[in-house]
Amino acid sequence: MIIDFTHSYKDYNEILYFYGVWDYKCPNPGCRAKQHPMRRHARYERSLVLWDADAGCLKEERMEILRLKCCSCASTHAVLTMDIIPFFVYSIQAFLALLSQCMAEKNSVPRTGEKNGVSCQLLYRFVLIFHEYAEKLLLFLRLEALWESERKPPESRLLLLLYGKSPPWPQSCFFQKYRSPLFLHRKSTVAYPLRFGGGMP
Repeated sequence: MIIDFTHSYKDYNEILYFYGVWDYKCPNPGCRAKQHPMRRHARYERSLVLWDADAGCLKEERMEILRLKCCSCASTHAVLTMDIIPFFVYSIQAFLALLSQCMAEKNSVPRTGEKNGVSCQLLYRFVLIFHEYAEKLLLFLRLEALWESERKPPESRLLLLLYGKSPPWPQSCFFQKYRSPLFLHRKSTVAYPLRFGGGMP
């Protein structure tokens, strides 16, 4: 899987209809090519739930995703953008916006679910994922010099700090440090090992 941090879902067509020379590196660790020529392989459709900041609500988009094939090792890789969480239908912005509402006050998960038409079960899953990432996020924010106190910030404050800079931050910097996308939540990778690469065409 390749994540292009120079594009968002809004300009995915620039990736979809690019017919020049791809400059992505093959994520396959077994690929021994010094250069990684890629060619167009296939497309598939997926849904992406986004957060419309102007309207203050969720919206769903259907989009085509391009798959590339490495001419050296023949592995295939989907090209995602900085706002897509792999294997997850909700974008990072939608994920953070819903979490912010859930953590605005105690017992606000049911109200957030009712307001946005989202199940409480899904929102509790969001909270669980965020808790699993909390320690790593705190270290990341300290490395980025955005939190210098020895004390842990409240979760609501931690969320606000993730809005501290313009995109592609924090996704691109988090990926560079951990070689994994932000909020990736896939437990079983035995049958299908996850390999990620970042880059730009």
